[in-house]
Amino acid sequence: MIGIKCGIGALAFLLLSASGAVNIAESPAAPSPCVSDTVGYASESTLIENRFLAGEYAVTMRFSIPAQWDYAIREAEAEAPDWGIHILPDGGEASLISVYGQYGTLNVSGFYPDEPAEFSTTAGMTGLRYIREYETPDGEKIVEQDIVFPRMDSGSYGVCIRMPQEVYDAYAQDIEHLLYSVEIDEEPKNP
Repeated sequence: MIGIKCGIGALAFLLLSASGAVNIAESPAAPSPCVSDTVGYASESTLIENRFLAGEYAVTMRFSIPAQWDYAIREAEAEAPDWGIHILPDGGEASLISVYGQYGTLNVSGFYPDEPAEFSTTAGMTGLRYIREYETPDGEKIVEQDIVFPRMDSGSYGVCIRMPQEVYDAYAQDIEHLLYSVEIDEEPKNP
């Protein structure tokens, strides 16, 4: 297990690799290779999909990432306010992209000095995209972004990005393709 911090607190996740054989025992579908030109990646990509049981709802998150990126899954638990899939573009904990849900309302506006821009995924999900860049006391440049989607019945959903500027710049095109590929669906567990 590794500890990762993104957005709302420190979380523990099972680290998985998109580049090798991955077995997600409780997922309805294991990751599968995608045709790269359908999502705009320069190399082969992997479709990541996981179904979470969040309260009274079953929530499916799916998106594609470059095949060489690692990712981690945090299942929904009664005692934890959030769940999701966390991507480690360069394999290190300092660089993180998280597609997540949480019980309650998601509000990140207090962390960003500038107004958000409207954002829409290819699947038609709309939200607000917050962006900021800053320098740490030791001179490292950091990129932070959050996309907040409107509240659904099971909770609130978003995408957060936290990483050094140099990592973000190296993967900027792949990150954008990931963001546009995000789909989140929910349905009652017992319709």
